[in-house]
Amino acid sequence: MTIIKGLVKVLKPYPYQKKIVRQLAHMPKAILGAEMGTGKTLMSLLAMEANSLNKVLVLCPAIAVANWKREAQRVGFSAELRVMSYDKARQPKTLKELKEWGHQGIILDEAHFLKSSGAKRTRAVYGHACDGVDGLVTGCKRVYALSGTIAPNNVSELYPHLRFMVPSRVKGSYFAFRNRYCSIRDTRWGSVITGARNTEELKDMMRDVYIPLRSRDVLPDLPSISFNDTVVDPVDAKEALLKLKEYEKLPEIEALVQHLENAAETSPPPPSEHVATLRRLIGAAKTPAAAQYILEMLEGSRDKVVVFAYHKSVLRHLQKLILSKVKSVMVDGTCSQKGRNESIHRFQNDPECRVFIGQLTACGTAITLTQANQVVFLEQDWTPATNLQASKRCHRIGQERPVFCTNLMLHNSIDERISAALSAKTQHLLEIGLCPA
Repeated sequence: MTIIKGLVKVLKPYPYQKKIVRQLAHMPKAILGAEMGTGKTLMSLLAMEANSLNKVLVLCPAIAVANWKREAQRVGFSAELRVMSYDKARQPKTLKELKEWGHQGIILDEAHFLKSSGAKRTRAVYGHACDGVDGLVTGCKRVYALSGTIAPNNVSELYPHLRFMVPSRVKGSYFAFRNRYCSIRDTRWGSVITGARNTEELKDMMRDVYIPLRSRDVLPDLPSISFNDTVVDPVDAKEALLKLKEYEKLPEIEALVQHLENAAETSPPPPSEHVATLRRLIGAAKTPAAAQYILEMLEGSRDKVVVFAYHKSVLRHLQKLILSKVKSVMVDGTCSQKGRNESIHRFQNDPECRVFIGQLTACGTAITLTQANQVVFLEQDWTPATNLQASKRCHRIGQERPVFCTNLMLHNSIDERISAALSAKTQHLLEIGLCPA
């Protein structure tokens, strides 16, 4: 558990950040919908500082703990600050200790981690009923939830936050909230959320606590970011393709694709062993073509590229294929914090290190990779918000060139349909303003 106190201020906020700080400082409870790269860490710390709080707790994903410590030092945060991961904070012994510590403010970074009202981490923070009665938010003078994608899949995921922040308007259970604000359709695989309803009422409720902040609105000098799909033909992947053809015929895989296509907002059903294998095989089949695509992209230039994938085996195969041609670094969930930081530093500072290969679950947040303006998705996550966040590792303050994101799809396979379905989910979230553009 880290305590940081009494450091020298070295950072100066931008004008738009000063405006947000003033706004936040006057709000006891707030959701800061700050898009990646706009400086949410700085703004939330300065807003806490403006209220002269003595003790502040920051909860975040484990991968972001070191970043918060570093930023607090750079800001010169004067209060006692404890930085801890959500998973550690929910452990009974730690939870008891934190409640007794007596913090006056709490910052919830990547607050979409609290999207499930029944999850242990959500109950540890907001209380068993998400009403703040017996959680870490209890008694806090300031509670700031930070996320550019506060509801990654559908608006029902707003429930834990709004139940605590506007209790006079959200009085019932999660299911009552879901039934009022979500369109639901019954299928043979269970109920699925297909969209949002009573959206004007929901938006009116959000206005009391929600501060949207998009980079395109406040950073006019930040270069553009664009997304496109590229279909690749398999190269030297016969074994994977033969297995892929077998798996694509399974009815449960077709059901999954139909589920994604028909339900614009919902997460997929729990994946079966077949579906998980299919995803891995698709990634394996694309890897040789992806390596060729990346090497051709880098040929004759000094550019760098960031590549994201989901499976560790896919990441390692890709690095093996390109290692003899260009220098690269790879970060996955097995990397230590020290090793992770060293790889990021090398990519950002060594001209000879041309490729950063990252696992989506390990590198989607809390890092900066602005030395590259090319992002390649060899595999995507089921949740479009996760893919968008990953792309923002390159599109943030410090980037001087337009950022181009390319999703590689396997030609004439179910991969193309899955990608189209994920795009539909993203578009629906964009329409209600809960997903960064």
